[in-house]
Amino acid sequence: MEKAILQSLSSDERRRDLAANAHKIDPKYSYTRELEPAELEDRKELLAQNMIKIDKCDQVLKEAKQIYTAEAKPLVEQNRAVLGEIRTRSEEIVGEVYLIKDEHEQRMGIYSPEGILISERGLLPDERQYSIEDKFKIAR
Repeated sequence: MEKAILQSLSSDERRRDLAANAHKIDPKYSYTRELEPAELEDRKELLAQNMIKIDKCDQVLKEAKQIYTAEAKPLVEQNRAVLGEIRTRSEEIVGEVYLIKDEHEQRMGIYSPEGILISERGLLPDERQYSIEDKFKIAR
């Protein structure tokens, strides 16, 4: 087949003759066409402009993410802690407690500053031995 046909006709006449001689016309057919050097340069310029705009947008997005993270991170951490408290139905407290021995039961009670028993355990081997301090605590 010929590489180019009806080149001597105007654009409208060429389309009319092509349509008259065509077996079928496909309006959705996709094909490629080689770009002219000037068109290629236009595309490169457009690409460069778009890349500059995208870079500016990326910088704005980065700054927005930093602001979001700075504001949201403490809230997310707080929500995580509260969710854990809701799930376990308790809160973790770090603070001073009082360990009190019960010599008769051979148990150690762990009490909060409010005087509430938090937990108890058996005495450890070194806690079972009397010391001078224990004698003075009993005497008081």
